[in-house]
Formats: sequence, C-alpha cells, structure tokens
Amino acid sequence: MAGRYIITNSESRLVFASTPEVAGRLVRHWEAVDAQAAAANVPVGGERPPLPRIVLFDAPTCETHADDSVLPNVVNFVDLMELGSGSNKNDVNPVAAEPDDVATIIYTSGTTGVPKGVMLTHRNIVHNLKAMKIISAGHYDENTVHCAILPWAHAYGQTVELHQVGTHVCVHYHDSA
Repeated sequence: MAGRYIITNSESRLVFASTPEVAGRLVRHWEAVDAQAAAANVPVGGERPPLPRIVLFDAPTCETHADDSVLPNVVNFVDLMELGSGSNKNDVNPVAAEPDDVATIIYTSGTTGVPKGVMLTHRNIVHNLKAMKIISAGHYDENTVHCAILPWAHAYGQTVELHQVGTHVCVHYHDSA
C-alpha cells in the first residue's frame, strides 16, 4: 500500500478518509506493517511512524462492518467541526498563506519505484485556475454537468475540479469500481 509511504514521506499528521471502510483498510494495513516491523525488532519512530489521526467524512452506519465501526485514532468530521465552534475558537490566530507556501503535495503512483511527491504552491494553483478561466471562457454555465474521470492526485484533475467549483458547475465523479 503506497498510502503508508506517502503519509510517512509527507509527514502528514492528519489523514482524511471518505468512509469507515477506507479508514479501516488504512488502520489494518498500518497495524500489519507495525506487527511485521515489531517482529523484526524495528523500533517505533523513523521506519515505524505512529498511525496519524484519521478524520472520517462519513460516519459509520448500520451497514458498516463491525471491524470498521470502531477504529483507533479516528475522529468524525462533524465532531471535529464542533470542536472548532466552541468558546475557545478565538484562541487560535489564523496565519495567512503566502503565494510560495506549499498548498498541496501530489504523489505519483509509484509504478517505477516509490511514489514521488510534487509540491505545488498557492501561486501555482492560482496560476492554473486563472489559465483555466481564460481557456474555458463562455463554455460553462449553471446548467453544465462535468464528469470527473481524473483523480485529485492528478494535477489537471485537481485544477479542473477547483475551477468548476468556482463556476458552480455540477461535478459527477466517475466510479471506477
């Protein structure tokens, strides 16, 4: 699973998962790799980073498998948002992003080795969106429906979808399953 490598390489402290099943696969993989490393006496840290906090968008339902209903280190997105709406929300001073700050890291699939991360800055993303606005001028309106076949891990897929959210285009996602 390239996910563990990417999470470790990017030094991610939060991982967002769409469903309990996705979170469960990550947790079980992480635990299996840890068990193998422990058996080989590899210490926790460096090669064995701890499981990051997982933010779950869709809460478990009655149809969720029992193994995915209660997972370690998982917080529901709704619960996280409620934490931010409490009385101490003013205790945090927001920091404005600078144009050359890293906004996202897009990883390759790793088909020829380990995945490689490409850091995109806010300036890069804004430039892409401005170019997309020029290219697509007059082609979209509120009745436009777009089928997204490229993942967000693809720079062009991310640019197109960000642009279309800004133009109120309805986006449908291709299900490869």
